[in-house]
Amino acid sequence: MKRNLFEQYVADYGDKLSRLCFSLCRNEHDASDLYQDTWLKAYNAYENNDIHNFEKWLYSICVNLYKDNYRKKTRGLQEVVFDSTEHKDAFMASLSVEDDYDSNDYSELYSAIDKLPEKLRICISLRYFSDLSCAEISKVLEISVSAVTTRLSRAIKALAKEMNNGGGNSI
Repeated sequence: MKRNLFEQYVADYGDKLSRLCFSLCRNEHDASDLYQDTWLKAYNAYENNDIHNFEKWLYSICVNLYKDNYRKKTRGLQEVVFDSTEHKDAFMASLSVEDDYDSNDYSELYSAIDKLPEKLRICISLRYFSDLSCAEISKVLEISVSAVTTRLSRAIKALAKEMNNGGGNSI
């Protein structure tokens, strides 16, 4: 019975988790590995946990796996790599499924986000790509709400500065 519910969670949260993994790793192959590792760890732990909010629990697993395993590979900035232009276009379109805009218009913003320190980039990813509130992010990252708001504020200021220095529009 519980496994059927887990299968529904995979269907419900698969796309969101995929976007979060990519926003953390900024590399298609590492994001794919993180995505699979997150689901595997969630699946193995699901039966033994009383989960009240599956989405936040899943995001916590993902962020912790990223911190433990994948950031070691990506010290410093990393270029986003796709197999083909079509693959890149398909992925960028998936980032904005609910939005009605051309994702190519935001390439400067995505580039600026890539330049953020990891702590700020994770908060931005959880807030704006995964639509979590500051309270939810604080639970996922196990930090205070004020720390989340401080990180988001610093990230937004850094993005505005980068966009203005790069000739882009302010946030």
